[in-house]
Amino acid sequence: MAFVEIGIIVVALVVAIQAIRHIVWPLVGPKRGVPGPSEPRDSHDEGQGNSVATTTNATAASLHTSSAERSSPESLDGDQFWHLIEAAWKSVDTENTRASLAIPSLSQDAASSLEDLLPSMLAQLRTSLARLTPRNLAAFDRILEEKLFELDRQSIHEVLDGSDDGFLYARGFVVAMGQAYFDSVLVNPQAAVEDTECEEFCYFPAELHEELYGTWPQHGTGKSRESFSNSAGWAE
Repeated sequence: MAFVEIGIIVVALVVAIQAIRHIVWPLVGPKRGVPGPSEPRDSHDEGQGNSVATTTNATAASLHTSSAERSSPESLDGDQFWHLIEAAWKSVDTENTRASLAIPSLSQDAASSLEDLLPSMLAQLRTSLARLTPRNLAAFDRILEEKLFELDRQSIHEVLDGSDDGFLYARGFVVAMGQAYFDSVLVNPQAAVEDTECEEFCYFPAELHEELYGTWPQHGTGKSRESFSNSAGWAE
């Protein structure tokens, strides 16, 4: 009888242990994802950990992409084009000589002084342009070409004069002086100062693009910086 009683007790203990393992432990034990003392680690939980890591990496990549998109070529617009030119002049034209271009009695002397400052200004501009991405640099050259195209008008040529190249270099001077002078000449050609030119600026960003990246920028806009290309400007 004693053996029978012992067997019954053992069976009862086994049943109690199983009940604790399967009923009580899930209620009071660790939360899901943390295995119990003899519980194997859930492979699904490992997958969740990998998923979190993957999500974190994807977020970082997304932020990096967003940063790259902000500096994409399309982000360089006309305002930034003029800003880069103004920034280059800031440390060179300390006396704001360019403002005198709008004063007829001073404009010729101011233009002569500014022509002397152009090499220093272009050196400053080159440093800024060299930091741009290849496409942003190409965008700067495209905008320059468009500005030169806008100035390719008979009414402006009558003031600035010059052959094909001469008129191009004269227009290069107008753009190189910044937005205020460019706008004034575009609205009133008589505001242009005769006998001024800046040959180097006309192809400045394109030549820098070729120097840095080995190719001449292609725009496909149908516009040209060459003189007498703007048919609408010569039909005025």
